[in-house]
Amino acid sequence: MRAWIGTALLAGSWLVGLGHFEDPNRFTWFCALVAGALLLTDVPLRFPSRAEQTVLLPLLLLAVGVFPVPYKSIPLLLTVATVLSIAPLPGRWPRLLARGAASAGLILVAQAIAMLGYQSMTARSHELPRLFLTPIAWVAHLVGADAALQGGTLSLGNALETSRVVATWELLFDPATVGFLAGGVVLLLLYACGRRCEPGRGPGRSLVILLALVLAWAPLRLALVAALVLQRLLRVETVAFSNTGELLVSTWLHLGLVCGFAVLAGSLIPKPVGVPNDRLRREAGRRAAPWKRPLSAGLCGVAVAVLTIVHCWVPLGERKAGRVMVVERHSNWEPTTEPYGTQGYGEAGSYNYAAIYEYCRQHYEMSQLLETDAIDDGRLGQCDVLIVKTPTARYSAEEVASVVRFVERGGSLLLIGDHTNVFNMNTYLNDLSRHFGFTFRNDLLFRVGQPYRQAYRPPHIAHPVLRHVPPMHFAVSCSIDPGRSAGTMVVRNTGLWSLPPAYHESNYHPQAEYRPDMQYGAWCQLWSTVHGKGRVLGFADSTLFSNFCVFQPGKRELFVGMLEWLNRTSPLDRRAIRLALTIPAFLLAAALLAPGCWQCWRDRKAWLPHLAGGCAGWSVAAMAVVALHEMPVPPKHRVHHHVVVDRTVSEVPLSTGAFADHEEGGGYGMLEQWIPRV
Repeated sequence: MRAWIGTALLAGSWLVGLGHFEDPNRFTWFCALVAGALLLTDVPLRFPSRAEQTVLLPLLLLAVGVFPVPYKSIPLLLTVATVLSIAPLPGRWPRLLARGAASAGLILVAQAIAMLGYQSMTARSHELPRLFLTPIAWVAHLVGADAALQGGTLSLGNALETSRVVATWELLFDPATVGFLAGGVVLLLLYACGRRCEPGRGPGRSLVILLALVLAWAPLRLALVAALVLQRLLRVETVAFSNTGELLVSTWLHLGLVCGFAVLAGSLIPKPVGVPNDRLRREAGRRAAPWKRPLSAGLCGVAVAVLTIVHCWVPLGERKAGRVMVVERHSNWEPTTEPYGTQGYGEAGSYNYAAIYEYCRQHYEMSQLLETDAIDDGRLGQCDVLIVKTPTARYSAEEVASVVRFVERGGSLLLIGDHTNVFNMNTYLNDLSRHFGFTFRNDLLFRVGQPYRQAYRPPHIAHPVLRHVPPMHFAVSCSIDPGRSAGTMVVRNTGLWSLPPAYHESNYHPQAEYRPDMQYGAWCQLWSTVHGKGRVLGFADSTLFSNFCVFQPGKRELFVGMLEWLNRTSPLDRRAIRLALTIPAFLLAAALLAPGCWQCWRDRKAWLPHLAGGCAGWSVAAMAVVALHEMPVPPKHRVHHHVVVDRTVSEVPLSTGAFADHEEGGGYGMLEQWIPRV
């Protein structure tokens, strides 16, 4: 029972560590890790010899230095376990703590992989497939709810009104439950590995029961959450308190539910039963050769390194001529044609790309495709990078075909959209983007807790576009729907919720309300793909590059990073060549991992060398990919004036997003705007 609760706490630690629903909370994350490790002290792990652990310790310390938070918890717990196992401390408590920390580290590995897959999948689409929709309505009827299913929305009726809840992956299979399932599989394998199990008492039976319980728990959990939503709707007046869906993004709710399920799982899932350890050790001693364990551990490290490089590495390629063209045709929003100076004010001077256009002239040969110019093969052949931003009128089929041919022949394309399909710009952009496998959604993303403070920090292994981007803030963006197309999520952000357009507002901007029909979790805001010989980027927040935002931290670095990556080409951009290298690499990694998995199953002391080898392999590969992604800053062809605000001896309240950072609107906002004007 204790081990299952510990597994649930570790699953919940990812929610607070990654900030999947709310902002990351390091203290809560640390407490969940410690509690989970303490509850796993009864897992029967065996450690290799002290000499072998001493050799492995530097590999774990390397991983501690390289792994980012919260993934750093994996090598850190393994290091603590190794030190406690080596240290000549009296009593049983060092060994118990070592077993708990090591078991937690092993479970966290599986949960980290599960969370990576879950966020990548749901950031593409939060809606459940049609296969799951009808059973959801059945479950709602079984618990007595007045429910109906319309498309992907579940309508729940009560005595006062009808409320809509979107049927999403987070509602049916939340990330905490997915993490618990992944951790539970590892827990059962830890009980069974290296044992000769009795007939009918092996891990297979326990794994089937675990999977069956999760499948039964998912609809029951959905019914509980729906009941809580209905209960809250009945107790509050929605006109005065519209945040009735706030509990859907409550980390504590998800953590409490998964811990409750852990109690049920612990009472129903039997532990695998096997032969005594003494007999196992004698058999393992006769089987194993001294060279097998380090060899398979080394192969495991190589396999992890190969998988990391294949998954994370993006080729830079050779630079093109640097000819960048901005399409002004069919767009009267965010123009580059009106200079940013002391003559234009208001919307015309603020929502304007003149400042970033002038800034980019330092590095590139900039030009404009004006309203009077034609979008055809001849005109597009005069540039290497084409920027299509915020269109306010539809492109013709011939113009779209010309842009698609431009990319197929090796040109690069940057598409910039914005929230809620304002001015129908996403509709017009999607006429283009659909040819490349993705679309801009007609929604608006808010930050949980602070709706208009969407902080973003580039990951440890960042795409080359983000290589020189510091921590920054988004303004108000839509999300990107990659569908099932191949590509890379350059920016995948968490802790956000999405609302549809408010068509009664002039800019379609909805109020920042936690509504039952919202979607929440991980979202894609910058998508990268290839088509033919060319590269394509889709970015979802046009406001970032407006005159009043672009010189805030991270904005101009992001824009130049996108242009510089698009201003490059590589033979590996061709999908066929990439697949011809990727598939053999995956097969090679699988072949290298197979001996290690088999030895860990037969030899209960082999887990630490293989895990240390895997951590070291990831660390080396991560450092290599970061070095390969070191895209140089583009050279300057002309010098512009730069003004720096010295904050060495004073706290000058400067803005980092579309709104003032100061709670009461204080700061030097007007001064910031006037510096680039003059």
